[in-house]
Amino acid sequence: MKKTYIRILAGLAFLILLTAASPVSNRFFEIAKNIEIFSNVYKEINSHYVDDLEPSRMMKIGIDAMLGALDPYTRYISEADVENFRLATEGKYEGIGAKILQYGGKLVVNDVYNNSPAEKAGLKIADEVLAVNGQSATGKDGGKVMRFLRGAPGTEVDIKVKSPGSDETRTVTLVREEISLPSVPYSGIVEDSFAYVSLRAFTPGCGGEVSRAFEKLDGDNEVRGFILDLRNNGGGLLSEAVHLCNLFLPKSTPVVSTKGKVKARDRSYSTLQEPFDEERPLVVLINNNSASASEIVSGTIQDYDRGVLMGQQSFGKGLVQNTKEVGYNSRVKITTAKYFIPSGRCIQAVEYEDGEPVDLPDSLRAEYTTENGRVVLDGGGVGPDIRLKSLEDHEVLKFIEKEGIIFNYVTDYLLANPIEDITADYSFKDYADFRRYFAENRRNYKSPVEKKVNEFKKKAQKDGLGPVLNSEIQAIESKLSDYELKELDVFRERILYLINTEIVKRYELDSGRMSYMVSHDPEVLEAAQLLRDEERYNDILKISK
Repeated sequence: MKKTYIRILAGLAFLILLTAASPVSNRFFEIAKNIEIFSNVYKEINSHYVDDLEPSRMMKIGIDAMLGALDPYTRYISEADVENFRLATEGKYEGIGAKILQYGGKLVVNDVYNNSPAEKAGLKIADEVLAVNGQSATGKDGGKVMRFLRGAPGTEVDIKVKSPGSDETRTVTLVREEISLPSVPYSGIVEDSFAYVSLRAFTPGCGGEVSRAFEKLDGDNEVRGFILDLRNNGGGLLSEAVHLCNLFLPKSTPVVSTKGKVKARDRSYSTLQEPFDEERPLVVLINNNSASASEIVSGTIQDYDRGVLMGQQSFGKGLVQNTKEVGYNSRVKITTAKYFIPSGRCIQAVEYEDGEPVDLPDSLRAEYTTENGRVVLDGGGVGPDIRLKSLEDHEVLKFIEKEGIIFNYVTDYLLANPIEDITADYSFKDYADFRRYFAENRRNYKSPVEKKVNEFKKKAQKDGLGPVLNSEIQAIESKLSDYELKELDVFRERILYLINTEIVKRYELDSGRMSYMVSHDPEVLEAAQLLRDEERYNDILKISK
């Protein structure tokens, strides 16, 4: 009996030693050890560092650096950032319903949402924000001021503003509300025959919103085809992406599967209902900012040859995130799986630079085929069937956007030329006047050519060739001014479109801006033109009729 107990105790001791030496146990020990080291370093720095520190700021920097070693989507969401997170995932936040940006050192109201507290209180686009609740806003970052404006519904906030063209200031009192941005900012008929719906984000219930929008347009009109606009849609709920695919694909059609480290959590998702439409032609618009759930929808439509993708390469986010509470109203968003669309491809970009996906050459991307045998590629996003050049990627248009050139020009233009009534047919045509304004306000702009000339000039001076080449370089520099204006002229039609869009927004806010954009947007009109051309549409998708 004694020998039996000894054998049992020896066996238990062996199991304990085995467990203690196991990789899992070693892993937990390493975690505990390093947490203790991190805690001790944090404590010592706060106790002995020469300057006073903000503990919460130091910890956030440490957490961000740790998560920064992973993928760009695993990140910490502090209590201060929760409202931005809600806006991105739910289309909701608590605030005043206005957007404030910094242009030329001034904080200005860039947008006012329809029926928001800002609109009700009389806040206007282009008003300069001088103070919030008595605290000066001069020199402050627009993002920080926006955080001050957010707060519990029913609470008040005072904003001191100055209207353009006036030296008088006024204080506007706003009552905060829960602001819900519509998932479908606009839907309408394009060129009398085609139902157009724009989807801002994959928020809860958005699949139903898109469905109702298409059904209403189809019921009120003789619709010959559909345009689904997913440009600048950064994604959202996976379930809503499946719901949206279900509008155009048969019941029980596989849409997406997720695969991660924990195999028991792998999932496959298929459509659950009868579709809204399986037959009429469909164009899906995407661009470089179409990501995640947008790529599930566009990639699935492409894999089944149900519609034509048009635009630019999508972003390339094929990762699934789950959000966990970590205390004090803070959260961490963790990548838990990759998703795969019906052809078997994963569209995740595998290389990043400064948090942005790096374009992969086609030679490094695996080939897959659609249902009709068309070749498609994995990695680095979904490739459109019809690739359109993105004008906004050009340096001069980026500069105009970043510096608020069109925004400020429209402010000055409307002061000098007030318009009593704006209609959908309104058309600004004085490009020469804008050209003059750009010439006067482009001091911070350097064209790609000017950058190259400056690089050459520095190298020539470094190599001792400055005196020899000085006259030639000066001759080139004297021509750069005319070159930059000619460069601007290449985008004349695009600039007129952007000016008109901004003018309409001043009078009819976002609803008017969207209505004007859709009826004049070159890419939307290109989509409508394709839908009219049945032969070309079928040829792209290899449909035999």
